Amino acid sequence: MADIDGDMSDVVALLAADHAGIRHLFRELNHQTPTPGVHRDLVHDVLKALIVQGEAEHRTLYPAVEQTLDRDLADRLRRDHDEVEGLIAVVMGATDDGAERSALADLERVTTGHLDDEERDVLPRLAARLGTKRRSTLAMSYSQATEAFTNVVVRTRRRVG
Repeated sequence: MADIDGDMSDVVALLAADHAGIRHLFRELNHQTPTPGVHRDLVHDVLKALIVQGEAEHRTLYPAVEQTLDRDLADRLRRDHDEVEGLIAVVMGATDDGAERSALADLERVTTGHLDDEERDVLPRLAARLGTKRRSTLAMSYSQATEAFTNVVVRTRRRVG
């Protein structure tokens, strides 16, 4: 991984921080108390983080990957996110605790593999190819997309929850 030192004006550091947050949520979910409300909130937080981060990446990161690195790589990343989205739907549709646990385990496995791939391969290559100004511009676009989708998810939850 490129050494960015947590500079949140750099898209690579911003994505790495979001990835760390998602991993933390999965750890919390795996070590949470059996309180149903706590579990429900953690599941919601994991799904929200994945939806928001995925949409922001689709709108900002993947076009940059396609332009700067490789179209096939960008397409592969998009397919990974499609798989994550499918597993989110499975989690949301789970009718019992066992089905939900199984779907969450699949979601964590696929998500972690995708995050590892981005951090090990994509982000370092992108950091090496993009200048500081372009990484900063992408960070701003990514942050704006994240904020916009967070607001959509929050409004949607209020309407249905």
